[in-house]
This record gives sequence, C-alpha cells and structure tokens, in this order.
Amino acid sequence: NNTGQNAQSGTALYLGPGMVTLHRSHRAISAPLGIGERDLAPMEALAFKYGGPTTPYDPRVRERPLPPALNVSRLDNWAFDVLEIFPNTLIFQSAALYAVLSLWPSAVDRTRFDAQVYMPAPTNAAERVAIEYGLVSLRDVMREDLNMAEGCTDALSSGVLPEIQLSDQEMAVRHSYAVVDRLVHAYLAGRVA
Repeated sequence: NNTGQNAQSGTALYLGPGMVTLHRSHRAISAPLGIGERDLAPMEALAFKYGGPTTPYDPRVRERPLPPALNVSRLDNWAFDVLEIFPNTLIFQSAALYAVLSLWPSAVDRTRFDAQVYMPAPTNAAERVAIEYGLVSLRDVMREDLNMAEGCTDALSSGVLPEIQLSDQEMAVRHSYAVVDRLVHAYLAGRVA
C-alpha cells in the first residue's frame, strides 16, 4: 500500500504550470514522476525484474517512445496523464498501461466504481506474474483514493461544515464543481447547457 509515500519521500504534490489543462467540461492532468512511487516489496521487485515493465516508474518504460497523445506537455519528469471526461469517466494513461475508470452515482451518498485496465498481453509466465503484481498495486492505489473520497463524503454528510474550501492545488476539483454548478444553474433557469 502506498499510504504516506509522498510525505515520506518528500515528493511535492504540487502540479505546476502545464500539468493541468482545463476545457469547458473536461480536464486533463499530467502527473510527475514520484507521485505514488515507493520501495517495492521483495517479491514485487523480483516479479518486476524478470517479468517486464508494468509501472510508469520502470526505467524500461521510461525509454519507450511515446505516441503524440501521451505527455502532451512533453514534461521531462512525466509519469502519467489522467483525462477526466465529464460527467463520470477518467482515463489513466501511462507508457505501461491505460485504464478507464467510471463512477456511477446511485444515491446522494453511493457510487458504483468500475475499472478496466489494459496492458500488453504477457508472453511468458514471468510477465504474467509481473502484470498481476502491477494490477494489485494499482488496485491498492485506487482503494486509497476511494477511501479518501468516502471519508470526505461522510464528513460533508455530517453537516458540521456547510461547505468545503479547496486550495489552488485542487484546480481540477474546483473545475469539476464549477462545471456542475454551471449545468445546474442552466437547468434551473430552463436552459439546456
């Protein structure tokens, strides 16, 4: 599990200029190397050493030429992109894999989360083991993010705070709220946004 890895490694969580791109209803984030990077467990290290690259931090992945749609900002320290498509889809893209994440609200405080992860097919047993370890690691990262979202939902649902303050570092979250606010106001005014 990656809990606290950024704080321990000293990696800044700040996304600088060119790392966040805002569109009318969508947004894209380019994440630098170091976010979520951690020391591997011994079995993980063995699986990745012999099995092939499954994370954006693997030097073998870093050496691959990227297609034009990846790392559009051409950042030297690029790890992955997240494209957020309004209202409920995220596409995670790295040189090692891509994933499509969908969030389907079913109530004010409940959401179904679906994740589809795509990686090159393994050509041997060692690559299969590395892929499985990579998928488990990715699952753990997603569980941590979802656990944080659940905690925020519970805290806001308590009613103790009437609103939440978002810092400038939460530019993508602020943009998402602004899009929802714009669409709700358009609906209430009888306009289709």
